[in-house]
Amino acid sequence: MDGSDEPGTTGVMVIEPMGNAGRFLTEAADRLGIRLYAATDERVHAGYEPWLARGLAGVCLTELADIKRALDDMEVFCREHRIAGVAACWELLTPLAALLAARLGLPGNDPLRAKAARNKILMAEAFRAAGVAAPAEAVVTGAEQAHAVAASGRLGWPLVVKPAEQGGSWA
Repeated sequence: MDGSDEPGTTGVMVIEPMGNAGRFLTEAADRLGIRLYAATDERVHAGYEPWLARGLAGVCLTELADIKRALDDMEVFCREHRIAGVAACWELLTPLAALLAARLGLPGNDPLRAKAARNKILMAEAFRAAGVAAPAEAVVTGAEQAHAVAASGRLGWPLVVKPAEQGGSWA
């Protein structure tokens, strides 16, 4: 389906709906009469379950890992289909969704804050700048530096070591 041939129709662009929330989104969009569109990679799209493929009014195939290309491709697609909202089904894609919404002039998260929410170094900087109390932290680039910071006692105990980005079971 292509919403561009029906006057006044709009839709919601979901950046990569294949995930736990995908089924809920497609069912809710169907109940509410909202056209749901997807932005995804060609290889991922090839693996969409039939229920997901049927629930989409259209698909923007792009390379989500290439931010500039993805934004350019999605912007053109969204303007052609009169997209009224942007969402991401995966937390790691929230900065991309924020950038797209800003580019389209749609409501959404501030792109810098969305990026800071995904990057612990940027998050710590944002907390400091806003005067928000947060645990002490140190940025290291390897095990040797991590051991030196831990041995210095500067951070206290217990220590938690995390990558700057990724979360949950992502490594």
